[in-house]
Amino acid sequence: MTPPPLYVRPAVPEDLTTLRGWRQEAAGWLAVRHGSDQWSKPFRPRLTLSLIEQGATVMAMLAPEGEPVATLTLLAHGHPRLWTPAELAVPARYLRKVVVARPHAGRGIGAALQQWALARAAADGARVVRLAAWTGNTGLHAYYLGQGWRHVRTVPGIPAGALFETTAQAGRNPRVTELGRIPLPA
Repeated sequence: MTPPPLYVRPAVPEDLTTLRGWRQEAAGWLAVRHGSDQWSKPFRPRLTLSLIEQGATVMAMLAPEGEPVATLTLLAHGHPRLWTPAELAVPARYLRKVVVARPHAGRGIGAALQQWALARAAADGARVVRLAAWTGNTGLHAYYLGQGWRHVRTVPGIPAGALFETTAQAGRNPRVTELGRIPLPA
């Protein structure tokens, strides 16, 4: 499937309501469709706002001035409870909070945003991109494996402890256009 062209911009504080709504939608869908409790904990607006203020969160639209349809957060540092000191020493970016609005799911938008993140990470000097997926969401694990990610390990006792990584890939994703400067934390 060829995803639609996407345009990304930095998230702004006014996006909090949209992000909260998408998370609630996704949590409900995951519970009904997969019996998963992923994202069932209360939304943390202060944390989300902090990530926005750091420049780590982007919003994706189908048109330059369109309404957002997806989001992701890309950080420069991983959590030491998840990643070993040797892993943390490797230049990496950490993908978090990937959400596609339910009406736009299944169109390849998440995969296109991943490709953008891999290219952006490589441009920023990262060798790998990592993520921590919800441990019990095996459908999500299969999705990432199908996208070329490698399962590193699962950390016991951590809700989002299924660790994956892939190589940061230089180049430009022709389906994703950055609108203005996307700062992303270094």
